Amino acid sequence: KDGTLYHVSSKDGKTVRVKNARREGVDITSVSSTPEGVAAIYSDGSFINISRDSNTAGKPNDYIGRISPNTSHDYHIFCDSDGDYWIKRVGQTWLYHAQDGRWTDLSAPSSILSGKNVKSFASDRHGRIWLAIENGGIYIVEKKTMEVKHLRNNVADPRSLCENSVMCLYADPDGGMWAGTFKHGLSYYNENVFRFRIDN
Repeated sequence: KDGTLYHVSSKDGKTVRVKNARREGVDITSVSSTPEGVAAIYSDGSFINISRDSNTAGKPNDYIGRISPNTSHDYHIFCDSDGDYWIKRVGQTWLYHAQDGRWTDLSAPSSILSGKNVKSFASDRHGRIWLAIENGGIYIVEKKTMEVKHLRNNVADPRSLCENSVMCLYADPDGGMWAGTFKHGLSYYNENVFRFRIDN
């Protein structure tokens, strides 16, 4: 609530406070695992990386806060298998390329998410990024080309996505993707069992 971050040690079950993570006036709104540890994002859009080895937070990346100052947004952060960060708030989504420090505004006019409200992110075993879209089904992004495929409900197909308002996604260890919807429960996708119909 106050920007303080804790983790529970898998070795001894003790709760440990993360060093240098607390910031006055902002809350932590989301965390994601990363190759080196954990990333946490604050309500002003800045995010930090926490080293798994030292349990210490690094210097905040405050790009979003500088271009859009506001301390009361509910941000969500997701780190993909390349170590890049997908960040969203209502009506706005960014991709941070960690290797070279570039930012891409995915909600800009003519961008893939222009006019879309992303609710959740997940990554499948092929490295594709799945985006839950409010009232828009699911976008599956081939990251190298930024090509988008689209999953949506088809009332004539009982094996299609059960509803187009997708609120959350979860990639399980067996390669399945679970989609939680607003009013119609869960949809499940596993390419080894069956596949949703995917539209380009």
